[in-house]
Amino acid sequence: MLDDKSTPANGLQLFDTAIFLFDDEIKYQEKKRVEQILWPAHCVQHSHGAKLHKDLQILESTPNQHVISLFKGFDRDIDSYSAFWDNQKIRETELNLQLQKYNVTRIFVAGLATDVCVYSTALHAAEYGYETFIIEDACRGVDEAAIETRLDELVKLQCTVIQSADVKALVESG
Repeated sequence: MLDDKSTPANGLQLFDTAIFLFDDEIKYQEKKRVEQILWPAHCVQHSHGAKLHKDLQILESTPNQHVISLFKGFDRDIDSYSAFWDNQKIRETELNLQLQKYNVTRIFVAGLATDVCVYSTALHAAEYGYETFIIEDACRGVDEAAIETRLDELVKLQCTVIQSADVKALVESG
């Protein structure tokens, strides 16, 4: 039971933090308290908002180059900021297994939002021991102060913040 200060579900608005009990008998024997920010609907699979930019060049797999396509956020009841895990680390995506399969050691992270999804993906990449690069000018965030704080946290975890002009040389050297 939540405390008396909790807002009923029908009183929650966009950007509020919702608190609920998540029941996943696969991982937990009892309910787990979960906090989630209520974001506007965005990046919904198979919708216009989830499409990649028309000018983005997507590589094709070749015998010497493997391209991994990954969809995250399959559970509508729990956020999935990271490309590796949902926010509660209950369900893992296949990304780490795929990267291990192809002996990947370096991760380059770009996208939206620097202080949320990019941060979470880079954090988990670093936790797994990947050499992790955040391509700063290929990211955009929600909150400027949070962006700076999150990038500082990632640098302390041995992640490297780079610019898109640096990527080619790093890929060729690695």
